[in-house]
Amino acid sequence: MASELRLKDLVVSHVTEMPFNPVTGAPINDPKRPMPNLDIHRRNVQRIELGLEALIQTGTDDEWNRVMPSISVSVSALGSWGSVEDLDLCIGFLNYLSGLFHRRFLLLRRREDLEESLSMYEASSKSHRPGDAWRSGDLDLWAQLARGTNHPSAPRAYENSMLSMRHIVECGPNLQAQHAYFKHGGAWGTRTSLDYASYQIEKEQLQAAVEILEHGRSLLWSMMRGLRAPVGQLRAVNPDLADKYLSITHDLESITTESSALHRAPSSAAGSFGDTVRSFEEDTFGRVFEEQRRLLRERKAVISQIQSLPGFGHFLAAAPFHSLQNAASSGPIVIINHSKWRSDILIIVYGAPLVHIPLGDDFYVKAIALSRLLSKARNSEGGLDSDELDVLGVPKQSRLWLYPTSVLCSLPLHAMGPSHRALIESRTPAAGRSRQRSPDPSLLVVAQPDDPSLEGVSKEIATIESVPGISVSKLVSRGATRESVIEGLKGHSMVHFACHGLLQEEKPFDASFKLHGSERLTLLDIIRSRAPNAELAFLSACHTAELADKEDPDEMLHLAAAMQYCGFRSVVGTMWELADTDGKDMAKLFYGRLLSPRWDASVPIAERSAKALQHAVQNLRKKRRMTTERWVNFVHYGA
Repeated sequence: MASELRLKDLVVSHVTEMPFNPVTGAPINDPKRPMPNLDIHRRNVQRIELGLEALIQTGTDDEWNRVMPSISVSVSALGSWGSVEDLDLCIGFLNYLSGLFHRRFLLLRRREDLEESLSMYEASSKSHRPGDAWRSGDLDLWAQLARGTNHPSAPRAYENSMLSMRHIVECGPNLQAQHAYFKHGGAWGTRTSLDYASYQIEKEQLQAAVEILEHGRSLLWSMMRGLRAPVGQLRAVNPDLADKYLSITHDLESITTESSALHRAPSSAAGSFGDTVRSFEEDTFGRVFEEQRRLLRERKAVISQIQSLPGFGHFLAAAPFHSLQNAASSGPIVIINHSKWRSDILIIVYGAPLVHIPLGDDFYVKAIALSRLLSKARNSEGGLDSDELDVLGVPKQSRLWLYPTSVLCSLPLHAMGPSHRALIESRTPAAGRSRQRSPDPSLLVVAQPDDPSLEGVSKEIATIESVPGISVSKLVSRGATRESVIEGLKGHSMVHFACHGLLQEEKPFDASFKLHGSERLTLLDIIRSRAPNAELAFLSACHTAELADKEDPDEMLHLAAAMQYCGFRSVVGTMWELADTDGKDMAKLFYGRLLSPRWDASVPIAERSAKALQHAVQNLRKKRRMTTERWVNFVHYGA
């Protein structure tokens, strides 16, 4: 089928070789060349597209080849002279052909039709102009078709899809725009790494599956953490290069966390980058976009220099499995992968082979159904039985880190089955997060006792102040302003919030703590902050570990994750509304165990917190008329 191959190559050459305006994404034309009548060529593409539908019933190549020269001429004209929409039309036509070949394969079962369909999907994905990641849903079609037919191009499709998703995120100059682009890339983006991991599990490549999940989930947090990579070892070897890297990443983080512009979502999921840009102030966007592109280029060059130094070859590179396994030195990490192809549990145990537990065929559907029913019934049967971990040599009362994916992120897995008594469970959004020690503890209490809807806060504060062995500072009522709280986080190793937590559906960056009057401490405020002495944050407020954006659970955009990002090694959050009376009881039980003299003084506060929370929750359960949704509400993240 030489004609189709020529057409494919023609479209790809126009996509990859034509110069484009870096802001609008439109082709830059050569004024010396005569301009053809583009309307004729647009109609020709649309006419032939309609005519090809009838050819799907035939198995002859003659009819296909007869129309290809005409369409090739039109594609050449539109690709060379047309607008960004015209080029979209050409690539869309190539994707349409891919679909026709797929349908003809299903009808006639000719392997060559399948090969041609997959080849065209791959070709249409090779665009590198700004914003072409909007078409990356085609990569998903390629991956789904290749995997469904056991085609060897499936891993290549998944790899390209994951790279494309990163490209989508990088197209946005700030976090809100990046998140908007991510969402409008389609649901395929959130499941690509999960499906790819399930593919590797199917091929018995378990370590590769873990690496894929670590690299492909929580993209926004992953990219942000890259801007705060520690450079202590680098400074000892090359201080000038360390300073240069820090200067670039500081400027880049300032742009990325800017909230005053460029955070409106694109108007259409199928629109091009040019369509998106035109909905903004073009001069502002162009200026910010170009500055961000410049900084990204400089950062890439500096990272390349750093990686060329002896011992720094893996600086900011995707973590290999052995480093992820080292993160399990304090207790096993249990990854629960949720994919429509198959669902599995992978258990990382330090110094031991990866453990694989396949889940039932109906697990995928049941997990989705359970997440939808959670607001009505917040308990479930099942879970990971502690006896299964006994076989792996994991002792009772060992730490256990849960690594849920997809809809499982919204389920109280930490409370399911008998393991809430046998193991001390925490959640981790990233398996390879480092664990470091911090200075002696000092506690900052941020509270609103004057709020008439928070009657129990005054008693909660008094309870905390009565706990021996801790220095307590307070920012309460009028003293709790946005500026004072941000400044207070810098000077304390512990913080306790006792106020309202606010969640705005579909607006994760507007999640906030309600401070005095109309003031708010937003998720974005916390991300911008740095808490160098941070150990532990107890968020005694509603919704602090709840997702505002249910469509992208793997991005983990909530207040608890933001507290971790700004420096707190351990965070206690809530998965939904918090009963006002539970704040005081949890404070007494939690801090009483956390600061107990029975602890070895060498154990950092952050590493005591999971066991302290387990103790508090177990005793809260014993209260008369205690309901399930109240005690399972509390969840631990981190060390």
